[in-house]
Amino acid sequence: MKDQNQLRAQVLQCILSTCGSQLDQCEKQAEDLASIMPLAKTPQQRTSMNIILDDQKKLVKALKRLQSDVLVILEVN
Repeated sequence: MKDQNQLRAQVLQCILSTCGSQLDQCEKQAEDLASIMPLAKTPQQRTSMNIILDDQKKLVKALKRLQSDVLVILEVN
């Protein structure tokens, strides 16, 4: 049976790795979306794209917060 501290550290490292990958992808998608905003032809398209971009930025912020929290937990131990 694995040591519980070792198992906990492995799980947190996995979460940290996954979070980092997701964060990179979300930041790139937000940049890509911002770059195509001028192509929106109707007010409805612009509104929809703005909502999606806003949600994407919130996701980036949440992933950064998650990453920071996991790092704090790993540093404490």
